[in-house]
Amino acid sequence: MGVEETRAAVDKAYVAQPGWAALTARERSDILWRWHQLIIDHAGDLAAIQTAEMGKPFAEAKSEVSHAAAYLQWYAEEANRIYGETISAPSTDRRMMVIKQQIGVVGTITPWNFPASMVARKISPALAAGCAIVLKPAEQTQVQCLPSRSKPAFLTASSTWSMRPKVIAWGRELCSNAKVRKISFTGSTEVGASARTRSRRSASSSAAMRPSSSSTT
Repeated sequence: MGVEETRAAVDKAYVAQPGWAALTARERSDILWRWHQLIIDHAGDLAAIQTAEMGKPFAEAKSEVSHAAAYLQWYAEEANRIYGETISAPSTDRRMMVIKQQIGVVGTITPWNFPASMVARKISPALAAGCAIVLKPAEQTQVQCLPSRSKPAFLTASSTWSMRPKVIAWGRELCSNAKVRKISFTGSTEVGASARTRSRRSASSSAAMRPSSSSTT
């Protein structure tokens, strides 16, 4: 997968973003709960895939799959607890309130050694908050992220896009594409430093083109 394919994945997530953000917190919570239950139902199969793909002992792989399900369970509940805030105003003719809104498409990059739990740990909070996802798993453990039977149909179809890259071009595009508003990365220090630099450049360019706003997320 190169630049064009990565850009296409980002474009699809960008198109899906308004619809996913428009769901109520309860609706997003229910979908994450269904995903949690599907992982529990297919824990043995997912663990077997992980063992075959990267050599982790089956018992450890099954434990990791249960951790992945636990992350989804946690953030399914947290989706309902994204509260705003009322702040004391400096004068009686004003009201000060904080409203939390979705930041937009989130790009996620996960390592090979925990291919189930790290994926769940990164994407479940973003999905709970109402952000569409572009997921780039490690080249060594791509199969773990593919079984659609462990995902609710809505997620598989609309709000989560998984890439199977073969070259470094995916990372450059994911970190520099202006439609990706946030990057979550776990990996080597060297690659992380490069991703941070490219993301900063992208953020600076996007800020220069956008009108100023009084609200932040």
